[in-house]
Amino acid sequence: MRVSYDQTLPRFEILAMLERSENGLRMSALSEKLMVSNGNVTGIVERLVQDGLVERLPVPGDKRATLVRLTHKGEAVFADMADVHERWVNGLLRTISEEDASLLIERLTEIRKQNASTQR
Repeated sequence: MRVSYDQTLPRFEILAMLERSENGLRMSALSEKLMVSNGNVTGIVERLVQDGLVERLPVPGDKRATLVRLTHKGEAVFADMADVHERWVNGLLRTISEEDASLLIERLTEIRKQNASTQR
């Protein structure tokens, strides 16, 4: 990602999270879903705004909140990146059986839930 798209994993993760959200996400929700602090997300989002990949919008009725969503450019760039990323991951995991893959997903889901509950 870094070489082909000049993107880091945290930037990719933010773009991925926003791609899954049709209307965008509040900064606080984005931080929560990524399980990182608002401060971590703020700097990355600022650089994504400068690159024209995301935009920040005010939230009607809440002067303190900011909504972040992909721009058209961000959607196109992320679609390309996601395709390359998927092929890379599929290549890495091609030797894992379906049964082992299901078990791995189950275990990683448990770890994520445990981590999410300890960060609250």
